[in-house]
Amino acid sequence: GDAARISLAHLRATQSAPQEVSRWIRAADFAASQKDCKRAAAIADRAVHHCPGEAKLWLRLHLELESDGAPLPSLREVLERGLAAIRATSPAASPSAAIVQEFLLQHSDACRRAASAQAEGPDRLASWAEMRSTLERAASLPLKAEEESLRCAALLRWMRLEAYAVGDLKTVMDVGNRLMELWGSYYNAWSAFLAAARHCGAAAEELRKLYRRAMAQVADYPSQVVADYVELERECGTLLSWRAAVAQQEQAALPEVQQADGLVAEESLTEGMDVEVEAPAQSKRPSAKRPAPEAPPKLNKRQRQKQRAAALAAAAQGEAMDVESGGGGNDVLPAGQVISSEKASSRPETASVPEMAAATKPAPADEDTSMPDVAALKTSNSPAAQAQEERKASPKAEEPSAAPVPGEAKLSAKEKDAVVEASATAPATTAGSVLPEGKGEGEAVVRPPAASPAPAQEQAEPTAEAKAEEKAKAEAKAKAKAKAKAKAKAKAKARA
Repeated sequence: GDAARISLAHLRATQSAPQEVSRWIRAADFAASQKDCKRAAAIADRAVHHCPGEAKLWLRLHLELESDGAPLPSLREVLERGLAAIRATSPAASPSAAIVQEFLLQHSDACRRAASAQAEGPDRLASWAEMRSTLERAASLPLKAEEESLRCAALLRWMRLEAYAVGDLKTVMDVGNRLMELWGSYYNAWSAFLAAARHCGAAAEELRKLYRRAMAQVADYPSQVVADYVELERECGTLLSWRAAVAQQEQAALPEVQQADGLVAEESLTEGMDVEVEAPAQSKRPSAKRPAPEAPPKLNKRQRQKQRAAALAAAAQGEAMDVESGGGGNDVLPAGQVISSEKASSRPETASVPEMAAATKPAPADEDTSMPDVAALKTSNSPAAQAQEERKASPKAEEPSAAPVPGEAKLSAKEKDAVVEASATAPATTAGSVLPEGKGEGEAVVRPPAASPAPAQEQAEPTAEAKAEEKAKAEAKAKAKAKAKAKAKAKAKARA
């Protein structure tokens, strides 16, 4: 777009809201992007008049004036004006030390750039002197206890400028010693100090003294300091000095090796303790030759009733299937066990395994039971079931007889039909009832009771031996869990 119109728009924006710092900074950025350093400096100068307490605007004015080629006295004047304005507008009459230090360090960088661009002479020496005085002010600011790191940062900047820009070994050593009084326990600070001293051409003996001090003070990476010392002797020392440095490195590594050995020994000792803990747990197990079978879960009264009802329903369904297929009078259990109906009806509700085995044997022919059966009563209402029961009770009645047996009552055809209808519509009769007598070919027979379903076997209670084994297993599991936890803690401690 049109640069003039954009610049005019920025100017109108700053005039409409002169207290907004961001508008001044955007206007200065646009002028700097157009390589117009003089206009950018003018905008920054107007900004500090409207916002004298903003350190950002004073830093921007100092930077734009240096970009426009202003001499060090002009930059020093801006520095003093800015510090005075910031102190005057600060709420507590004491501006932040970080802001003041940043302003001073920026001016010291400007002095270093000016001295580097000048030839050897009084002007260059004056620039170096002004740089040192500015850095001294930055390192001597009154700071709180939590702001001491700002002092160390100023000293570190000063030491590096003296080493890599000026090349003054004496000043490097002075500033470096001041820095080590504050940051002597850190490897990075000593590494920067030693590198600066070596860059300025310090003698090997002087570097050895510095390394000895570093090895005595560094707390975060002591082994790295020793390794650097070995490298110094390899590059600058003699064979004897290098071998002495290597021996010192090996001696310094001994505590680490001993610590590692101690961790290994502690771990092996912990494993031995784990083995000793396992032995009593194994000895407390019961000495039974054959482990007792696990006891089945004990059923309550309602569960037993449900189990009996299911068995009754299964028995009734099996008997109905026998009636339809014309089978015999035995009940077939779901498990495939055949139990005679007469024996099943006389069996108690809770039977043991030997009693159930005895119940599977067929009952004697002359054995008579008078216990009624609910399933048999339900299936005895139909004519087909009655006929089937008659065949079960009297096998001879199934075969046609040529002549009637003396003493038996006979029924006519009409009476037989009436009896069949009455038996179909009448309520269920009890086992052992006798049909009414009459005249005809049929004969009244006594229907034997149907087999009652086998009740569910009661669950046996666990024996004392089984309980003892369960308790021993629980104790062994608890001890194994405690052992694993202790071992994990030992390993975590060893890693730490």
